[in-house]
Amino acid sequence: MGKYAPELIAGGFAIEIADADLLHAPLDLADLAHVLVLLRQKVVPAEVGARLLDALLALHETPVSEVGYDPARGEIYNCREDWLAARIGRDAGWLHAGRPRREAVR
Repeated sequence: MGKYAPELIAGGFAIEIADADLLHAPLDLADLAHVLVLLRQKVVPAEVGARLLDALLALHETPVSEVGYDPARGEIYNCREDWLAARIGRDAGWLHAGRPRREAVR
């Protein structure tokens, strides 16, 4: 068995991933705004914030079909984090700073 149970993939993640074309751009904007606030409040080191912003802008320019949204990899946030981590490594984890939980997108 993979990382997630087939029931979770089909009943949860697949529903959300099916809407990736609708969610991609708004989540990009929310993430960009979040990083700007983190930088303004000095929660994130400036150099890390700059890398995050560059990666998020690149993600925003990437067609949804090329991001790798796949329910087998988890929900939309997992896929986005994987995409960012593949480009900027552990710095991608700073995107979660100040967020007590993942925001519901359904």
